[in-house]
Amino acid sequence: ELGEVAPSTFIPIAEESSLIHELGAWVFGEACGQLARWNAAGLACVPVAVNLSAPQFTPDLPKLVADSARAHGIDPGLIELEVTESMLIKSPETARRLLQQIAVRGSRIVLDDFGVGYSSLSYIKHLDLDGIKIDRGFLQGVESDRHAAAILEAVVTLTDRLGASAIAEG
Repeated sequence: ELGEVAPSTFIPIAEESSLIHELGAWVFGEACGQLARWNAAGLACVPVAVNLSAPQFTPDLPKLVADSARAHGIDPGLIELEVTESMLIKSPETARRLLQQIAVRGSRIVLDDFGVGYSSLSYIKHLDLDGIKIDRGFLQGVESDRHAAAILEAVVTLTDRLGASAIAEG
């Protein structure tokens, strides 16, 4: 009835109604199913990133991700879970344990929107992240703004030295 509805509209409603868990399970199934179809077609598979919502960050998450990958016969390393710093600050130790359980099962963890909000380097230090997505705000004017260029270079160098990848949004 409504046509296309932006995620910024329906995600908060799904979170409030607890439908985010069903929606999240469906998204994992779809992502893994697409990877399986690409694999069956003989195409090279690249990791697929799935954004997580704070309510999805529960003890059930590691099993859900691993079960979805197993059900579709795909390598769990092809699933990247994108988490934001705001998801991690509520309970850093619990977050660290959950992310560790996910990583042990083979999926990758990427810190999304780095540079927005809290941007604490302590997350990078204490969490074994596979990558960082640099917020697009740091890319604007990077060619002519020496401050933006220096920050971007520093973050890329930092992630490289940590053995992680840096992805520039936008």
